[in-house]
Amino acid sequence: MTITTKNQKLVCLESGNRCAMKNCRIILIIDKTLNDDKVIIGELAHIQGDKPHSARYNSKMEEKERNSHRNLILLCSNCHKMIDDQPNTYTVDILINIKKEHALWVIKSSEKEIVNVTFKELKLVTDF
Repeated sequence: MTITTKNQKLVCLESGNRCAMKNCRIILIIDKTLNDDKVIIGELAHIQGDKPHSARYNSKMEEKERNSHRNLILLCSNCHKMIDDQPNTYTVDILINIKKEHALWVIKSSEKEIVNVTFKELKLVTDF
């Protein structure tokens, strides 16, 4: 079973286009050229591994649960590699906490910035 489109969207939208690691939070889409397509550097990582012998694999977990948004976290490729290579440091509980804190950070950041939107910007958006 693969990760459904709905589960992919849920994780990506909750992550606000940022790596979930607090000391990183890099933007996960790079768009620095007019000549090429945007580059996605974000990766969906399993909190409890997706295959036997993968980091934090739980053999008792059902495949549907393993590929649900609850067991996924959005990271940059560097942070994904780090958490998978350091499963004793990045345990299931720690990753769940990182994901929760990041989701709250995204919401608070969005709410804080909405007050900085000007009438000129709102008009531009509504006209578009």
